[in-house]
Amino acid sequence: MNILLSLIMIFSFSAPETDLINEINKQRAAYGVRELVMNHEASRLARYRSEEMVALEFFGHSSRIYGEPDEMLLRFGVPFASLGINIAMGQENASEVLNAWLSSAPHRENLLNENFTSVGVGLAFDEDIPYWTLILISSA
Repeated sequence: MNILLSLIMIFSFSAPETDLINEINKQRAAYGVRELVMNHEASRLARYRSEEMVALEFFGHSSRIYGEPDEMLLRFGVPFASLGINIAMGQENASEVLNAWLSSAPHRENLLNENFTSVGVGLAFDEDIPYWTLILISSA
């Protein structure tokens, strides 16, 4: 079995992660922007980032383990031409996190950027506090 296929089979989206991607795609459609395709590899890395923030008790776009978002994608062999990253903490569900991002100009620009074609989303919890990471990618 090819390694990429086995990695895809290992990763499974949680319901809140799937809900977030669906909500983002509804917003993009409302603005006339094509839907994002779920990217399993980017989602696996997004979950790593969320889990890292929980484990190391910090909140930030740069990883203390993997470096900047582009360095992380390169390190794990995920191809991209450009990328964007949104993070959030504390929002209980997909609607809440999406509304928070839409209320912030830089996050909204990422979400509605027509150049991005795929998305990875990762969710982790520090007890009851959700940490969300979104990685948006344009094709290489």
